[in-house]
Amino acid sequence: MDLLKNISPFDNYNSNKLYGFDLVESVNDNKIKVFDSSFLNIIKVTGKDRLSFLQGQTTNQLKFLKPSDGITTLIGNMKAKLICRIELFVGEDCLYLLHQASNTGALITQLEMFLMIEDVKLEVFEKLKSITYVKNSPYESMFENDYGFIKQNDSLLFKWSGFGKSTITECFVESLPKDIDTFNFLNSNELELLRIKSFYPISTQEYNENNRLIAELEQNEFVSFSKGCFLGYEILARIKNRGHTNRTLSLIKFDKKLSKEILGEKVYLEDTTKGEVTSFVNDESSCFVLAYIPTLLKGIGKEVKVLDFVGKIIK
Repeated sequence: MDLLKNISPFDNYNSNKLYGFDLVESVNDNKIKVFDSSFLNIIKVTGKDRLSFLQGQTTNQLKFLKPSDGITTLIGNMKAKLICRIELFVGEDCLYLLHQASNTGALITQLEMFLMIEDVKLEVFEKLKSITYVKNSPYESMFENDYGFIKQNDSLLFKWSGFGKSTITECFVESLPKDIDTFNFLNSNELELLRIKSFYPISTQEYNENNRLIAELEQNEFVSFSKGCFLGYEILARIKNRGHTNRTLSLIKFDKKLSKEILGEKVYLEDTTKGEVTSFVNDESSCFVLAYIPTLLKGIGKEVKVLDFVGKIIK
């Protein structure tokens, strides 16, 4: 069975054509804001051992989750390098793993590697179509917390915090809404601005499979050191208690627009460099950048230099 067909990576996002029709270019702040989230995918996990199995595979505490709950967690390898960020949601008889579609192959491979005698089944949602609300969602009042899951007629609703506290992804099981051509979609630049300012790292940009420590990506809020062992636990605990990484991901703001020539360029902090620019996006008068900088020198408000441009660390 080909579990990996019909998935699309984030960098294929095209806001000008979605599902075959033209989109509105400008977005009115008073209206519902959405983006095409077909770069996300879902793995459905069933079987009586599903929660206990994932408890030992992922970084966050899953033990106390109940139906309709959700949480952000990470899957790494035995060397504590990130494979995939997951938004995990609890259904009545299954779990849903919402994740970046280009990571589906690595995620399936990693989970199947540790499946022995557990009663667990993995199913990839093929040809998944979804949109994500980031402002004025009509479903906002249905959720009590920042994370949650609701089954709504022929769609699945997931609330999470990847693109702000109002992030709600609607996955269509049967068909798209008939009035979807009237929705106000973010264009690709607006989506990238939202992603970078929300500090949401993606593979192929901020990390590739097995090349970045979880601790380097500043995702520690999704790691529970009190839950017990998980893959990479010992290394992450050692870093937390006894040391530090050489570099760490940071959000940097420049007070002018910059060009693509800064991608991949070294970032200097106090004449020291430990990494490069991984992503950037311009707004009307400035530029926001995700980049790796020396961990020990990091500080909010500190100046950094890329080529001849000077910016400040804001996260």
